[in-house]
Amino acid sequence: MDEATAEKVASRLEALFGVAFRGSIEEFEGGTYLSIRPVEPARPNGFSITIARTPARVEAMFRADSFSKALIRQLSMADSVMKETFSALRSGAETAGYRVNVMVGGEVIPAGTALPESGWSTFDLECDQVLRDRPPQGFGQVDVLCSAASACVGLLLSLLQLENLASAGDDGEGLPEGAKVKVHVNRYERSPVNRAACLAYYGFKCQVCGMDFESQYGEVGANYIEVHHLTPVSQLGENYRVNAVRDLIPVCCNCHAIIHRRDPPMAPAALKQLLLARSAEQMS
Repeated sequence: MDEATAEKVASRLEALFGVAFRGSIEEFEGGTYLSIRPVEPARPNGFSITIARTPARVEAMFRADSFSKALIRQLSMADSVMKETFSALRSGAETAGYRVNVMVGGEVIPAGTALPESGWSTFDLECDQVLRDRPPQGFGQVDVLCSAASACVGLLLSLLQLENLASAGDDGEGLPEGAKVKVHVNRYERSPVNRAACLAYYGFKCQVCGMDFESQYGEVGANYIEVHHLTPVSQLGENYRVNAVRDLIPVCCNCHAIIHRRDPPMAPAALKQLLLARSAEQMS
């Protein structure tokens, strides 16, 4: 792995999550790793995702900076919707073959167990996968690294109110315990994070007709799909908290257009039944 690979991974994560990332190669604990970190909060008040790969395994790990108390406090303040999304994403990652290790305050949080309400002095998150088989044709090293990194980043961002995330000033000296923090309003958009969480759970296949743009168009169609709000955005209250798994669903352009030809929009499940009925008619 090199700097160019790190930047490619960072660029893909930025496109997926709508958050500015930078990639680099870092050394710690006697090893050399690919490191992805958001542009804000700046070091030493933020975090990085460290990625390691061997021929048999890939692992992505969350690493908090030395002055990251504000970040950990934000994680601890995650509401019930965010924690539900985290649990759903964890389940989806494990179904996809990742082993997700979570620790809060030094205590292991087993799969299927809700995140605790208190005790968030520290937070540890790791996603690793055994690479038993050769990657599919066209699925190279960057794809493997991005897959692991996106699983870890998606889980982390599902717990963060990023638009209110505190960061240090520009001096880079960090913030001592008890110091006031600068809050960057609207530093990030929540919608790209919700979109990414939805896609991390469902994948990029249309949940109505089953279309996969990459299978249909090749590389140019990779990681492309539209995301539909099951409840129209215009009907959501000002303070409504979107659940990325329960409220969003990936659909292809055609199905999305047909869904919105009716007012109120057609339920995706109803359109799916319509397609199944049409297919049965044509085969009879």
